[in-house]
Amino acid sequence: MVHNRKRWTNDDIRMLIYLWETVSSVALISRIMNRPPSSIQTQASRRSLPKRRDVSPRNRRRWTPEEDERMDDALDAHLKPDGSLPIIDVSTSLGRSVDAIVSRVVERFGEDSHYLQKLVIPDVPDVPKERRKKAHDDLSIERPCMACGRPFISPNRKLIWKCDPCKSLGQDDYLSEYL
Repeated sequence: MVHNRKRWTNDDIRMLIYLWETVSSVALISRIMNRPPSSIQTQASRRSLPKRRDVSPRNRRRWTPEEDERMDDALDAHLKPDGSLPIIDVSTSLGRSVDAIVSRVVERFGEDSHYLQKLVIPDVPDVPKERRKKAHDDLSIERPCMACGRPFISPNRKLIWKCDPCKSLGQDDYLSEYL
């Protein structure tokens, strides 16, 4: 799958937060948002999103040759005549996370494997209006003002680095010590 490198908008971040809570699979979120899994992981980390619910003590256990055979059988058994693959059904049948299966398929058959071309991804509705406000609130963070050092609530984790009083004073030399 080819991903275009593009900036993350506030709507993208809201969608990520919503999908993180509902889909709980980096591989699926990556495909839904058409972004590389590493970009999804990076943004989730930057937004301090919680660990996914599917993380279990069996997380990252090695695949045995027998499990590879079971995965091959499950992939072939669930593969539809039109080439689509309901990956969640495969995950359930194997007792492995979607991410573990997708990672193993990529490792064994490559990113362009026919198994990954038509993954059946659960329908994801638009972020509900009541969640949009909450998702935006989740971007807020307390940080020190770069001009005066007082703590303030920044409405955006990345862009707002000065408190309102310092912004109104026009103090623009707050970055001089970092340049």
